[in-house]
Amino acid sequence: MIFCLRKEDITASELNISTDIDNCDLVPYTFYNVDFVSISPDNANYTIIGSCGDDFTCNERYDVIKHKIEQIRVMRYN
Repeated sequence: MIFCLRKEDITASELNISTDIDNCDLVPYTFYNVDFVSISPDNANYTIIGSCGDDFTCNERYDVIKHKIEQIRVMRYN
C-alpha cells in the first residue's frame, strides 16, 4: 500500500504547499521494477520505494519491504 494525494490536495501540491501524509489515501500498488528502497526520513515506520524515476511512500517498515524483495529474488532464481 502506498500513500496517494487526494484530489483536493493535488492543487495544493502543484503550488508547492506541503500536505501531511496522514491526509493521504492508502491505495494498493504493484511494482514491477524497484530501483531502491530506503527508510522514510519523515517516519521510520514507512519506506520510500524508488521505481522508474519516481518515489513512493509505503506504509510498511523498510525491513519488511526488503525481506519481501529478497523472497521474490530467491523464488525467481530457483
